[in-house]
Amino acid sequence: MKLRAILCIVSLLFAVSLFAAQSSFEKSEEGYSYRGTGGPDAYGYTWIDSDESGGPTFNWIDITGVGIEVTGLFDDNNVGPFSIGFDFPYYWYMVSQFWVNSNGAISFSDAEVYTPQGGSGFFIPSTNAPNDLLIPLGADLLFEGIDSAACYYYSNNVDTFIVSFINVAAWNIGGPEGAHDFQIIMTRADSCIYFMYGDQSGQFYSGADCGGIENVIGNVGLQVFLNLNPNDLQDYAVLFTPPDSTSYQALDIGVKNAVSVGSKCVFLFPGDTYSLSADIINVGNVDAGSFEVRCTVWDTAYATQFTDTITVSALTAGAETTLYFTPNWSPPQVDNYLAFIQTQLGGDINPTNNSKDVELQAITLPGWLMYDSDPSSGLATYWYTAGSGWGQEFNPPQYPITIDSILVTVSSANNCQMPVLFMDDDGPGGSPGTILHSDTIFVPAGTGFNYYKMSIPSGPGTITSGKFFGGFIQVGDSFPQMILEDAGPFSRCALEYTGSWAPYRSKDEAELLIRAYSSSAQGVSEEVGGKRYALSLLPAQPNPVKSVADIYFALPHASLVTLKLYDLTGREVKTLVHEEMGAGLHSAKLNTTELPQGVYFYQLTAGDRSLTRKITVLH
Repeated sequence: MKLRAILCIVSLLFAVSLFAAQSSFEKSEEGYSYRGTGGPDAYGYTWIDSDESGGPTFNWIDITGVGIEVTGLFDDNNVGPFSIGFDFPYYWYMVSQFWVNSNGAISFSDAEVYTPQGGSGFFIPSTNAPNDLLIPLGADLLFEGIDSAACYYYSNNVDTFIVSFINVAAWNIGGPEGAHDFQIIMTRADSCIYFMYGDQSGQFYSGADCGGIENVIGNVGLQVFLNLNPNDLQDYAVLFTPPDSTSYQALDIGVKNAVSVGSKCVFLFPGDTYSLSADIINVGNVDAGSFEVRCTVWDTAYATQFTDTITVSALTAGAETTLYFTPNWSPPQVDNYLAFIQTQLGGDINPTNNSKDVELQAITLPGWLMYDSDPSSGLATYWYTAGSGWGQEFNPPQYPITIDSILVTVSSANNCQMPVLFMDDDGPGGSPGTILHSDTIFVPAGTGFNYYKMSIPSGPGTITSGKFFGGFIQVGDSFPQMILEDAGPFSRCALEYTGSWAPYRSKDEAELLIRAYSSSAQGVSEEVGGKRYALSLLPAQPNPVKSVADIYFALPHASLVTLKLYDLTGREVKTLVHEEMGAGLHSAKLNTTELPQGVYFYQLTAGDRSLTRKITVLH
């Protein structure tokens, strides 16, 4: 399949042709190797290889007969999380799960795709996502179409954990090249990490590879080699040893999610109330004292539409908290709003995770679900070979919703028949799965971009829960080209297909021009017993409350429902409901007699949607 995206400049005018820009990766003129010994890093980790006296002995452990095979690895994608089987000390924290990346790495906490030839760079450590990495052989590797390529992991669930990459090829323009064996061994007894390198054949694209480790922040780590001839890794071993003690202190508060999981764009209606929230995490090894978290919402003219600041009294190392900003916010009109959430803590060592922005699209129905705003602004991208593609995730503002068409924006230098896809979210981890409808669109040869629309029949176009996806597959080695928007805010909903679906590697820097049209009437929901119900959470009665309050909510369809109470710091106080419930009107009682006086929030979650309201307790 393919895998290298090339950025091209697209004219502001339809008639001006595309031309290739320089690749984002430049090959070094000389290889780099730090073989021998290295470190300590700022935390205290050191490494030594099998070439050195006192270094580790190459000792490949075959786990193919006892390990679990990791399926679903293709080209530039992640699979996981999987359990390590025990808690393993890594830097200042414990790790218990991992993601496997097809490009020769694992991460203990980050589901972003590791693409060393892209924005993450080859230098280790790097604060660019993903982080929390073990990288035995980071390169442009390929599982797809290689029958012998495999990855296995094994744990004795006590003190030994192993991940093996076997017969993994390197991607190259002319097709897969060579085969590479390498493995990670983690031993709980001494908290050490080993890299083992078995048979190696063939070169990497542009001669680029790397090996090393980095922490959860990406600001501390060790690089063992860079742009090394892989044949020099044959029967080679590296040992990473943690310090017996360390004085390293990491004070680092970060925004994990802003408004939504993954800080993805949210569709909502003008006038609807919406709860703005943020997940805040202490990524460091130092307990944080009091700090502030500010939420601001701007419209497209950068006029402030909302602002609130919450003071967090303290957050211990490794802890997380969810904050709910008040009051609930209502977009006054159709617009593309931007919510910006920022932590403010003196002495924080890592500014890269202190803030996140998220796009809030206020729309009306019937109408378009879309993230782009200026399609003439200008970039395009394509894969080096045919068969890959791009997609867009949509999380609609109501259910049911009828999707009538998917629109894609492309340019092509050649006449082509382009497959357009409309997909369900029943793939692994909520990714694109069942193709609900597809059609082939004819794209004539031309010099600029244009819109192409696929109509969807009424049956498969009705979405009653969850997400849906639209996208297309590239049919030539460089055509058709996907048109991008390079001016933010960005939805973070873009996907790429390189044998499997994964988040688009440039989703934080570009917007795909893929849209969905719905003819549904705004606010119309499913009918239950002759009545129609929309998902809603009503004000508690009474409010303020001294003893017992009734909370009413409505469900448009049967769902797993959770109703929880939180205090002002985001700490969970009570779970009032957690069960499957049918469509219709429901209620729950909140007993406040044992609660301290103050302001609380109650949040209803049904399926993928959540609503939050405020309640005041008085005694």
